[in-house]
Amino acid sequence: MAGVEDISPRFVVHVTTLLSAGKTAEAVTACRAGVQKYPWYTTGYWVLGKCYEAQGDIPAAHAQYQEVAKRLQGVSSVADALSRTRAAENVAGSQGVTAGTDMEGLLRRLQEARRIQPLPVLEAPLVDMAVPQGEGPIATVTLAEIYAGQGKYREALEAYQKLIQQRPDETGRHAERMAELEKLLQGADKLRQP
Repeated sequence: MAGVEDISPRFVVHVTTLLSAGKTAEAVTACRAGVQKYPWYTTGYWVLGKCYEAQGDIPAAHAQYQEVAKRLQGVSSVADALSRTRAAENVAGSQGVTAGTDMEGLLRRLQEARRIQPLPVLEAPLVDMAVPQGEGPIATVTLAEIYAGQGKYREALEAYQKLIQQRPDETGRHAERMAELEKLLQGADKLRQP
């Protein structure tokens, strides 16, 4: 990803890679820029919550998970994230950390505190409840790009085709990328021929 100008809904793939590499601050910055540019992209809020959680900013993570919960009601992974971050916030609050705390006391509590281990970046893909669910994996741009990044061009094309079936109004948006994937698939098929 070259810069902020070329952010697309695929930014979560880049952010997930940064997060996996331990580049949490960069991941937060890239994800915040992506969410700002694509405020309708619910997965962006989910990944931003994961970034904040990895950074140890539990209140900010909880706020992002609340945003996801508003958009996707009844998803168990979102409820789990809200519960986990709410519990962490309550622990911090019950230890009496306030704005007027003396520095020595704060340092002592920090030394005694357990370090929160980052969770896996994405346990399961989020489901858009507005999209009718069929058999097989849920078609998203992110899934298609993950397949493409793994060199599974046929699966990537199938994911885009499912996505277009679910949302025919987005056909033009994906046409160029699908043409690129078809060329890559043809090139890969030629390499496999004896």
